[in-house]
Amino acid sequence: MTRILEGKNRASPSEAASFIDKVEELMKEKTSEQGTFMAKCKAINERIKEVLDDAKSQGVAKKLVKSIVSAREHEAKAKALRDDLEDEDQKFFVDIRKVLGDLADTPLGAAAMDRQEQGAREKDPVAAAAEKAWGEPDPIKEPATSH
Repeated sequence: MTRILEGKNRASPSEAASFIDKVEELMKEKTSEQGTFMAKCKAINERIKEVLDDAKSQGVAKKLVKSIVSAREHEAKAKALRDDLEDEDQKFFVDIRKVLGDLADTPLGAAAMDRQEQGAREKDPVAAAAEKAWGEPDPIKEPATSH
């Protein structure tokens, strides 16, 4: 057994032994709590299995349900990451994701892409009215060509 040196900055062997006893006691408590936690998790997992079985009996594949749940978890994590950024960085985050095409496969992203494509085909209502009234194209959208 290693001898603990007593002195100004050292605990006595009996004091050191008390630390060991406390740590061992806490480790046992932790193991007990882990067992309780795992038992609760097992019960919840059984309930999840029942819900998945019900879904399957109604014609909804278990894999489909699990995939959607997983996708929603990932989307929530991505949103939380974005929300942690400063306002300007959030906008840049979205711009970069648009360029990468990351948002096109989400419902909101698909709607935004559709809206952007629709907006590219349609003229601004004010510009369209001005063009109709003056017979000239919108200088912002259609720059004049030199002859």
